[in-house]
Amino acid sequence: MSNKLKKKLYNYKIPAYIKQRFWKDHAQHLTKKEVDLVFDTLKDFLYLSKDNRVYLSSYIVDEAWHTFILFTKDYFKFCNEVFGYYLHHSPSISGGYKNDLKDIENTYFLMLRTLPNSKLFSLDNDLSINGRKSKGIISFKEGNKKIKIFLNNKKIGAFSKKL
Repeated sequence: MSNKLKKKLYNYKIPAYIKQRFWKDHAQHLTKKEVDLVFDTLKDFLYLSKDNRVYLSSYIVDEAWHTFILFTKDYFKFCNEVFGYYLHHSPSISGGYKNDLKDIENTYFLMLRTLPNSKLFSLDNDLSINGRKSKGIISFKEGNKKIKIFLNNKKIGAFSKKL
């Protein structure tokens, strides 16, 4: 993805009323700075999603995206200005984490290659979202040859290291 596109995305100002609606409906326990972090992480997800199938593990980022999409004119304008087309929401229909392991693995490595400082997988935990309708906290533990995937500290899979 070009630096020009990345700059457009991260410089785009999502209207304050969208963030306020998100805060009112889903995030009254968060500070304004934390709400901004959620929307910055949403931009990370959208950046990764432009050309790839990306697994969204963060409940709070998903709710921010849903709120943004509700403001259809604003979301349409954002998509056209940043990407040049409408970026659709395509929910997972796999039926659970076990079926999503390949997408989780691909997203993990894509994030490490392109946005290594992203909080895409850690944000719910960082903001104490678990227990507030979260899908659960996905975490990773690196061994010598494998990376183990955990959901709420229970191992759900593993994959080989690669980059």
